[in-house]
Formats: sequence, C-alpha cells, structure tokens
Amino acid sequence: MGTGSALRELATFVEACESGDGAVTAVCFAECIDPAEQALTADVELTLSADATDGAGVSLRSRIDAEGRLTFALESGDAVIPTEGHDVTVEPADVTVDGGGTVAVTLSATVPTDGDAGATASRETAEAAARSASRAAIASSPASPASSR
Repeated sequence: MGTGSALRELATFVEACESGDGAVTAVCFAECIDPAEQALTADVELTLSADATDGAGVSLRSRIDAEGRLTFALESGDAVIPTEGHDVTVEPADVTVDGGGTVAVTLSATVPTDGDAGATASRETAEAAARSASRAAIASSPASPASSR
C-alpha cells in the first residue's frame, strides 16, 4: 500500500480505538513521512479510566516477589484496541498512571507502505501508456466521412 493508503489505514485504526473504552488523546508522527520508507509509524496515546468496577477500564494489580521486588500489572477488562481488520502492528511504548485514576498508554502503531505500491505504480503507468497509445491511434487514423465535412 502507498503512503495515502497507509494514512487511511492508520486513521481507520485510530477511529476504531476511539469506539472502545478509551479516548485517543494524541497521534504523533515522530518523523517526516517519506514515501520511500517501508512503513509509516505514529505514536497513538490512549487515555483509559483505572476504574474496573464495571468490567471496563483498567485494573492495576501489584505484587511483591520472593526477592522483594515490586511489580505492577495493568489489565483492561475489555479490548482497548481493535485486533482484527487492520494492517497495523502495535507495540506499547509508554504508560503513565496519574493520581486521579487515569491511565495513559502510548502505543507505537506501524502500517506498511510497501508491497502494492510498486504494483499500483506499474499498473497506473501501464494504463496511462495504453490511454496515450489509444489517443495516438485515433489521431493518426484517417478522418471519417462525418469529420471530413
């Protein structure tokens, strides 16, 4: 897919993220989008409630292991990102929990831009060449009786 298609795919993914329990609070492109690159990557920040009483939101669990280390684990009651229907690779990049019970998760979302881009360009070039050849054939053909008047 080309850059435009990758941007549409990312936008569709972000919209699907907003249909869940979280709110997308930021989408940032770390770099300029280069059409020659193999993928488009953006940081997507989701904000979720840490109130898991109704099954939604995020619960925070903590434990201390045998060596005295403290471990925190965040678990959402429902899916916070779409898992099907999107050609997007998602990796958690950062998480913050504030005192008011809000969890902000930054996800690194990557959409491929390679693959069909070359095939699309080749197909478009071939179609343009065919149209050009067709126009040239029409221009060089003898005039029909109706056009010679």
